[in-house]
Amino acid sequence: MVTVAKGGVVTMGSILHLSVAGAHHEVSHLRLYPALGVNEWRSLINRAQAQLGGVNLGIGFIGSPEWVIGGSIVTGLIGSALNNAAQKIGMDLLNQAATLLERVRQQQTYFAIEDIQNRELPHPKAWMARGLGKRRVELDRLSKTARQELITTHNITQKDVVGGAVAVPAEVDFIMSDDEFVGARTHAGEALIRWSSVDFYQVRTD
Repeated sequence: MVTVAKGGVVTMGSILHLSVAGAHHEVSHLRLYPALGVNEWRSLINRAQAQLGGVNLGIGFIGSPEWVIGGSIVTGLIGSALNNAAQKIGMDLLNQAATLLERVRQQQTYFAIEDIQNRELPHPKAWMARGLGKRRVELDRLSKTARQELITTHNITQKDVVGGAVAVPAEVDFIMSDDEFVGARTHAGEALIRWSSVDFYQVRTD
């Protein structure tokens, strides 16, 4: 497969060959998420779990966050002796995580196999790519001149300002989420692959 990289350079493309429960799949792209958003989401979930008695909430990137969080809380708090203050803090953190999750999902991007670093490793957490995403800028940390330049360059209005900060386009790192399913584009279309079921992994330059 021949691809055209940035700058018009012609390169050979890569295909990831997988076997999942005996079925062969040819993967051309993998779905990654902005690293900063994923790491912030992980932190919120970990802090929430600590407030909720250390229960495993089982919350991932797949599915409705409201449904998953609701089910996890009901299950996790049965028979627990947590005080109301801890429960409230935990719930607040989970609500923040749900809101953040929606923003991170909106920035999910499919990357060609040849554009993913560490693609030769069969470990999703090792994969990384650079792509266009959003960078959070806190306005009160900028000088008046820099703030005005930012507003003019990106056509920022008051509705774009959230919590004293704005999100502007920037090249950022993308990584995998912690979910057991990996989003992929295969020869048969888009698919979610349960990674624990993969029994063959090979990257080929075709």
